[in-house]
Amino acid sequence: MMFEPEDLAVASPATVSRCGMIYMEPNSLGYDVLLQSWLAKIPAALGNKTKALLTRLFDDYLPNLLPQLRRNYVEPLPTVNNCLVEGLLNLLDTFLADYHEKDDGREKKTPEQIQEFIERLEPVFIFCLIWSVCCTVNTPSRKMFDTFLRTEMMARNVKCPPPPHGSIYDFKYDVHKGVWIEWNNSIAPYVYDPKLSYAELIIPTKDSICYTYLLDILVRHDKHVLMTGPTGTGKTVNILGHLQNGLPDKYIPITISFSAQTSANQTQDLIDSKCEKRRKGVFGPSAGKQFIIFVDDVNMPMKEEYGAQPPIEILRQWFDNGGWYDRKALEMRKIIDIIYVCACGHPGGGRNHVTSRFYRHFNIVNYVDMSDDSLCLIFTTILSNFLSSFEPIVQEISAGLVKSTVAVYNTILDQLRPTPAKPHYTFNMRDVSKTFQGLLMIDRRRVTTQVQLGRIWIHENRCVFGDRLVNEQDKTWLNNVLEEQMEAFTSLKRNELWAEKAEIICSDFMIPGADPKIYEEVNVSELQPMIEEYLGEYNAESKQPMQLVMFKDALSHVVRISRVLRQPSGHALLLGVGGSGRQSLTKLSTFISGYNLYQIEIAKGYGMNEWRDNIKECLLIAGVKNKPIVFLFNDTQIINETMLEDINGVLNTGDIPNLYGSEDLEEISNACKPECAKKRIPPTKINIFSQYLLRVKANIHVVLCMSPLGDAFRNRLRKFPSLVNCCTIGKY
Repeated sequence: MMFEPEDLAVASPATVSRCGMIYMEPNSLGYDVLLQSWLAKIPAALGNKTKALLTRLFDDYLPNLLPQLRRNYVEPLPTVNNCLVEGLLNLLDTFLADYHEKDDGREKKTPEQIQEFIERLEPVFIFCLIWSVCCTVNTPSRKMFDTFLRTEMMARNVKCPPPPHGSIYDFKYDVHKGVWIEWNNSIAPYVYDPKLSYAELIIPTKDSICYTYLLDILVRHDKHVLMTGPTGTGKTVNILGHLQNGLPDKYIPITISFSAQTSANQTQDLIDSKCEKRRKGVFGPSAGKQFIIFVDDVNMPMKEEYGAQPPIEILRQWFDNGGWYDRKALEMRKIIDIIYVCACGHPGGGRNHVTSRFYRHFNIVNYVDMSDDSLCLIFTTILSNFLSSFEPIVQEISAGLVKSTVAVYNTILDQLRPTPAKPHYTFNMRDVSKTFQGLLMIDRRRVTTQVQLGRIWIHENRCVFGDRLVNEQDKTWLNNVLEEQMEAFTSLKRNELWAEKAEIICSDFMIPGADPKIYEEVNVSELQPMIEEYLGEYNAESKQPMQLVMFKDALSHVVRISRVLRQPSGHALLLGVGGSGRQSLTKLSTFISGYNLYQIEIAKGYGMNEWRDNIKECLLIAGVKNKPIVFLFNDTQIINETMLEDINGVLNTGDIPNLYGSEDLEEISNACKPECAKKRIPPTKINIFSQYLLRVKANIHVVLCMSPLGDAFRNRLRKFPSLVNCCTIGKY
């Protein structure tokens, strides 16, 4: 018997003592075996000169780069050397592919074109080196890598290095023109479309252009890609956006979202359900098509007792053996025409380390935190275009407010760290986005001065960042930071803001029945009678009237919940002990917003089948009937942690795997086909379902009521990151 374990962490002494041990050192194999195998397969048209040149380039750079990377730089997601070298070979393949002789009717390359390419091979190699070996490190290490690689290039007298202004990561090599160009200049300038909703606005930055380009060339050449990076840096948005709209029709995207509770069987069933039989024992997409399986949060599954993660092991079985066993017939199912694209956060928190035996199959690209310049570019584009119809004096401070928001976010990240008592103090780019989403709700007739805009900016930041803070000390600190940063980047002064009124509350329900509802600052004195009037109407209509006393805190909570509910994909996580009014105030806010409320009732014998039926009914109301609905869920109703996994899926993608039967899918198809016709996209199954998911995400509002006490809350936040990432948090 031969065993090939990665380590002996779970081997018993009895096993160890009965086996002869051979330790294979990672460096003993080296990358030369990979290189020689690869050189044997490069296009014959390029000749032996090219092989000699490539061998020299590998020998010039890799023996210095790899030890430097291991010794001095930080990789958030650990890799092994040969995985990076394989990634370099894959990227080079994408450039060499055009020189293979194929019988597909394309013209053969002329000797002049081949000679021109060989002359440009060195900068092509440098570009591929940067985006394979040098791209798995974090931001500080990227700066050091930039200096080190430039020194290496200078020592070897490279004829066409990346331009000296900016970093090596700021440029793309255009092989047709033979020049380095900045990522921002490689695509057409962005044009703002006021008809798009806030969630549909995607402003290209140099980072997103670069990562999308790498994804595109790798997927088109059948290479598997893994994008890793901090939460909120746009991995999922970039990947989904490109898979759905940026690739030819032959590619069909399938999305899977992993969480801590995902099992191997679920993963296998989901992929099997999409495959068609091609011949005996062979399955895959329809002939001529290719599935791109996008696995989001790939490192979330929990480790079992001996350290394996079953969903990842089933995927690894496909990589190593080309398929898996049918669990009923016990026959091997070979699955063909599949490309995997994965995304994951850095290990830590609820995210686990995944075996290198899985990661080695991918080209790994590490997203770094967006630079402040990129953040300012994105939100200045959005805010300045939105304010273009406002008074000129209001428009003047838009750029200053964006800089202030980014500075506030950076200060909060630095100062407010999560602790066991405050596990929900985790902030990411989505919080910055929610602040601007709130600012985009204002009306030009109500905001005519800089002071009014400044006050609403403070209000939105307090709603997003301040509502989760657990004590007055933190809230006072946040207020000071907001005022200081606003004074630093705009002409506004804190005394001007609070000269007329010391408090600020904004809402959109002061005029009952108004259409459209206008989000504006309101007088606190008018707020109480208005909400009490709504409460009276609710009690008159409801079978379960609520006798509530609307004191000041209750009023502000109603306003905050209503603010979240009016936003598309607005979800709330309300933290407080039982009896603090979380559910009652949510019911009232839902009534004020004019939405339907959906709650489950736990009775004897209530199990996962009933839960799935309930949540399916709720999603179909949102997606098929296209009606806004609030799903109110309390942590006392959790009878199985899988329920939270389903909610995690709804928050993240609007979907739960294997939820719908054939009748439901027919209903979805009938309801969403017209949407495809409106948007002029072909009414394929995938497109119809993605239109359905867009409707679900716009209409469903999940409100979770949880107690922040005890270990259960902390563990749940760690296992299901969307509970924090996709929700606005309110502390009761």
